[in-house]
Amino acid sequence: MKGSPKGPTPKESDLHPSGSPTALFGFELRRLRRVRGWSQLQLAKHIPYSVGTISTIETAQRAPSEEFARFCDEALEAEGALLRLWPMVSHSAAPMWFRPWLDVEATADALRTW
Repeated sequence: MKGSPKGPTPKESDLHPSGSPTALFGFELRRLRRVRGWSQLQLAKHIPYSVGTISTIETAQRAPSEEFARFCDEALEAEGALLRLWPMVSHSAAPMWFRPWLDVEATADALRTW
């Protein structure tokens, strides 16, 4: 098994959607892609992201951006399923010290820090 700087790449069977929001996103992305009958390469041809990026997101090694979720939703005709998961993924990907600010930021008219 090929490794990465963070350790070995997890096998598909080792990933569980209940493991984290990022794992759930990757699981759903893979499920939606397969329902469509596409390989990662076929998806990459419909979005401005590489097969490598798709793979690292499907294996929960990398959190998706909101833009990635939007492109995949549109390409896979997922009716917003991935975009609905993205806020949960985004929140969990932030450092613990910053997470309270995500809730503040979502309702703020302006933010100031010094």
